[in-house]
Amino acid sequence: MTPQDPHTLTTGHITGSLSKTHQQHLMKSALDDQDVFNELMEDEPLREAFADPVFRSRLAAKLRSKRAEEGLPFWEQVRRFVHQPWVFPVAGSVALSALLFFVIGNRGGEHQTASLAVSLSGTGIVPLAELLSVQTSESTQRETERNSEIRRNPPAKTGGGKLGLDQTGATPRYRAGQPMRIGYEPAQASSVMIVEERSDGSVVRLFPNRFQESAGVSSGEQVLVPPAGQGDLSVDGPPGPRVIRVLVFPPEVNPLDPSKSWAELQRSASVIEKRYEVIP
Repeated sequence: MTPQDPHTLTTGHITGSLSKTHQQHLMKSALDDQDVFNELMEDEPLREAFADPVFRSRLAAKLRSKRAEEGLPFWEQVRRFVHQPWVFPVAGSVALSALLFFVIGNRGGEHQTASLAVSLSGTGIVPLAELLSVQTSESTQRETERNSEIRRNPPAKTGGGKLGLDQTGATPRYRAGQPMRIGYEPAQASSVMIVEERSDGSVVRLFPNRFQESAGVSSGEQVLVPPAGQGDLSVDGPPGPRVIRVLVFPPEVNPLDPSKSWAELQRSASVIEKRYEVIP
């Protein structure tokens, strides 16, 4: 496999096994060669499926079973697996916007802020109350106070990964009751807290939550809110501008530790922000 043969790189692109040099070469080739671009567009649902941890787990289990039964070479197992009738409908539920974002951003030739394309799952709606962890009145009071401190004094350092919503644009617009999904991918292993600040001054923690209780996130792991298989979050609350803040901490820091003051936690934190608007 050489950088001069972009068509031979597509399998590695699908499975996420390309080196950084080969990946950059493939993306550049897609800008210059319509055939390469079309091939990547056709393969994108499958690539997104391979990137999904649920899909990978299901694939690994199936391949282990097939290997034990038939002793087939690895890529022959992959080929047979992906031609099963359920695979492409699953892959097709994932949006192609990740590749489009990369291509459009690079056509402009200017530096683009790191972003993450996210799609709706189409498997139901999760009300905010169902997403939030059940808390005692005392813990609720502590969290309200902590969230107010975060709103007044967010981390000064920015960065720490990629953040995206299922709708594109500098300030996406949602209507009350509309489904939405949030995605975050860290630059390295981290502890993460995601909060939403609303136009009425309230702050809601979206991650960790009752489905995802740990703040720890591995390098390259994509955090979805709500998580895969749980449907999409229903937009609720007052209309107006909102800010989603991803607070990123070193992996050894627990941002939910009630014994740590916000001033102490803030010293090790960085932040990524995404603004959107809720319309009536």
